[in-house]
Amino acid sequence: FMRMLYSTGVSADARWLDVMKQCSALETYRTALPSYGLRKDAFCAYRAQRQKLERIEAGSRARRARQEMLELLQDKVAIAGNSDDSGRPFMCLDDLPPTLASAITRDERYAALDHAQSDRVAIVESFFRDRARERRVVLEEKRRVGMSEMLKTLEALETDGKISDRVAQRDALAACDARVNSAHKGNDLASERLSEADRRAVFERWLREAQVRASEKRAAERETRREA
Repeated sequence: FMRMLYSTGVSADARWLDVMKQCSALETYRTALPSYGLRKDAFCAYRAQRQKLERIEAGSRARRARQEMLELLQDKVAIAGNSDDSGRPFMCLDDLPPTLASAITRDERYAALDHAQSDRVAIVESFFRDRARERRVVLEEKRRVGMSEMLKTLEALETDGKISDRVAQRDALAACDARVNSAHKGNDLASERLSEADRRAVFERWLREAQVRASEKRAAERETRREA
């Protein structure tokens, strides 16, 4: 009986009275089940299954459309980079160059979403938020690596006797830059992309540690002289 309902195209929102009119002339309708009550129960079970199946299919279509739209955004926005000419990061379609934004909205993957316009906008905004967050993570890691590289360079200069805890910040940074440029000529190092505030913070950290090391060294030398 349920196979008959499916083969005749009975939808998930069909009414029982309409199904009776549509199928009552069919032999399967009359012979598959012996009573009116069993037929109606089978119809209700069929409709529940069909509704569940349609919800699953709708969810699958929505996920597929969302994934295809995210791939569209990824492909198109990659062309424009991460920010505009002023360095301001892209946070929505309106921030993109007009021709690129138009190419996205005309794409069949953009139009394929069954959602309301507000849902489509939410997907786009979520994409740009995630992209901005990923970029912040990458930049922060580059900053951490750059500060670590610079600190190691200052420590190496101290070990080599090129600078001490009494050196001026300007001279220490100049010596650091010279060492980096000499050792890694032509390479793009994270330490070279640090802001002045970060460079100052690294220098101040090194200076505090260098002063502790110098103090400990002087104390050890005094102790050695006393023992001698």
